[in-house]
Amino acid sequence: MLDGYAQVMTIPHNVKYADLFVKLQREAREGDHGLWGSGGQHSQDQGQAAHTVPAGAAGKGPGPHGETIKGNINSKGEKIYHVPGGRYYDKANLEAWFFTEEDAQAAGYRRSKV
Repeated sequence: MLDGYAQVMTIPHNVKYADLFVKLQREAREGDHGLWGSGGQHSQDQGQAAHTVPAGAAGKGPGPHGETIKGNINSKGEKIYHVPGGRYYDKANLEAWFFTEEDAQAAGYRRSKV
């Protein structure tokens, strides 16, 4: 049964099942299950940030599901996200993909300073 009460987070080198988890998360989101119920958003009172996929976002970016924002963890352990056109976007060591800056921030990432 697909309940949809988990959000994928990958931490290198622990990525053996990442593709499966991303697939299941996508199915839950598309089926409005769990966190993605109520029209693609879940309640703020559940202690989670709202997660939405912008209309038409799928397939628009280089991420596995069309995401465009890259998240990485630097050598100091800081979670930083990079937007297309940013100075380090092409050089960032990928830890996660995001559709929106809000999604990245909800996952604890901050925007790159350059």
